Parts: sequence; structure tokens; C-alpha cells
Amino acid sequence: MKNFSFTFTLLLLFTLFSTDAIAGDEANKLSLWHKQVSASTALIKSENQLSILETHPIWNELSSYAQSEFRSSLTFNDKGLTTFNFGVLEEELTVSKIYNLLSLFGQQAYASFMVNARVETDADVLILNRPMLNQREERPNNYNDTNISIMVLLGERMHYRCSERATCSPSENDICTHNC
Repeated sequence: MKNFSFTFTLLLLFTLFSTDAIAGDEANKLSLWHKQVSASTALIKSENQLSILETHPIWNELSSYAQSEFRSSLTFNDKGLTTFNFGVLEEELTVSKIYNLLSLFGQQAYASFMVNARVETDADVLILNRPMLNQREERPNNYNDTNISIMVLLGERMHYRCSERATCSPSENDICTHNC
């Protein structure tokens, strides 16, 4: 009877851990799928396409200063956007407007981390409450602490910029994307 209980307990534990591993793997696949769809539907994939920004209605809601700061922060490689300044967006736009603007680059998922942006609509609340898909995702606790490296969406870093291929370096209000 002791052997049966021990075997049953082991089997139960194995099943629980296997289920968690499968669920985690599925969440990672879903996250990767979202990124691939976003990247493939992005309207702006290089510096040559930045003129599209000027036709977007939300772009015109930004001050000249914010437009200049945001645009000068953008870096690209063959995969798409690698760095952008989120600070100026948080200062001037709501969460849902940031989402819409970042969707031009296929980077709209970052809007859910814009906790210092204005929240005015149900859509803003919904975006900020995006469920975490895996253990590596963490919500930022304090954007002002530049000593914190926060993992976001399978490898992106807040308060970092893409300095060279596969290298993110500290930078106050930038995000280094998975494209780096």
C-alpha cells in the first residue's frame, strides 16, 4: 500500500509539473505568434517609411518637441524597430493612443507597460491589464529607477537602447526591443 501511495504521489506531481510546462510552452508560442503578426502587419519597418508618421492623426497630437524626441530616438535594423523613447509618449498621450501609434511599428504590446501615461477610457484600462504570458514577464514597479533592468516580452528591456546587434545599453527613457 505504501508503494502505491508513493507511486500515486509521484505520478500526480509529474502530471502537475507537466501541465505547467505545457501551459508555459503554449503561452510562449502565443507570445511569439503575436509578435510575428504585429511585425508582419507593421506599416513602418525602416527609417525610409517614417513619413507615414506624419499622416497619422495621433502623431499630430504630440507637441513638436515630443515629435522630435520620439523620432530621433527611433533605431531600426533588418528586423524592424529596435529602440524608441517611451518617456515622451507617456508624458503626452493616453495608453490607447500610445497603443495605436506603436502599432504602426508592430510594437503595440509595449503600451501595456506605459503606466505613467494618462488613463481616460476603458480601452486604456484594458491595455494596462494585459495578462502576463510567461514567468519572464514582469510589470515595472518604478520607471524612475534607472538601475533596474526589466525583462519584457521575451527579452525586451526598458531603460535600455539597442547600441549594436544583440546588445542593449542603459538609456533613461528608451526601450530596447526584441529586434535588437
